[in-house]
Amino acid sequence: MEFQVKGPLSEKETVAAFAEHGIEYATRAERYNKLQGTMFESAPARYYIAYAPDLDGKPVAVQGIAPYEGVYLLSGLKSYAKESGLPREQTRGAGKFISEKVVDLHSNRPIIGYASSAGLPVFTGQGFKEMKYQNGEIVEQDDVPDDVLQILEGVQGGSYTAIRKLFYRPAVKWFYYVRKE
Repeated sequence: MEFQVKGPLSEKETVAAFAEHGIEYATRAERYNKLQGTMFESAPARYYIAYAPDLDGKPVAVQGIAPYEGVYLLSGLKSYAKESGLPREQTRGAGKFISEKVVDLHSNRPIIGYASSAGLPVFTGQGFKEMKYQNGEIVEQDDVPDDVLQILEGVQGGSYTAIRKLFYRPAVKWFYYVRKE
């Protein structure tokens, strides 16, 4: 199924887009139990919505992302397929679709997130890796801001996992010109 995408939108615009179709969208403040008061809640997130079957249709999934000190912070992937009331064949894969679109659009910096057990397969399928802990501290993440690491170290465990994706850009290619004499 191909979905239509709308965004980037503010959280307020996202809430309104879902409300227009009678779907209650949970804000970051309502969803982020362990991350309340952190940069994951306060960074200026932009949201992208997947619509089925067209932009005049119903919103069925959303992915948020926010720039923060040289990285991007994931700001919630959520499927609203059941709430949309649409048949499963019109909504299947909407969460994966919108997440892949957003990640592809933001491939110029590392992306850091805190994924639920239900959402983790969507992210690992895109090449996200679980962050490694050693003695309660995250290791091998030199490009992640220290305050982000401290937050993720403080909330480890439970049904959520700290994840990240690092994008490698190809090195500049050097072309050598040989002049025949």
